[in-house]
Amino acid sequence: MPIYEYGVVKPPRTADPDSTASEVGCETCRAGFQAMQKMCDPKITSCPDCDAPVERLLGAPSFKTSASEKTLLSTDNLGKKGFTRYDKAGGGEWVKTAGAGPDSIRK
Repeated sequence: MPIYEYGVVKPPRTADPDSTASEVGCETCRAGFQAMQKMCDPKITSCPDCDAPVERLLGAPSFKTSASEKTLLSTDNLGKKGFTRYDKAGGGEWVKTAGAGPDSIRK
């Protein structure tokens, strides 16, 4: 599930630069908060602590490419890092493909 970032809705700027807008929201929503939600869940519209209006913020995407997973889980890399890998051979037998340990395991 993605993690979405939320922050308080900023009040509109006034024409007078000397006037200050009153503080909106609590410390939680002014600092921003994160919520783990399904993509089909509706957006959060108010702060869970103070009910101030909040909006979903744009953030940088984070993802892992399949190429890096292949490199990390390669038999050479696993053996170098001290892990042992077994692949299913069938009939309840597992055969070692990387690392130290017995050549096969039988269930």
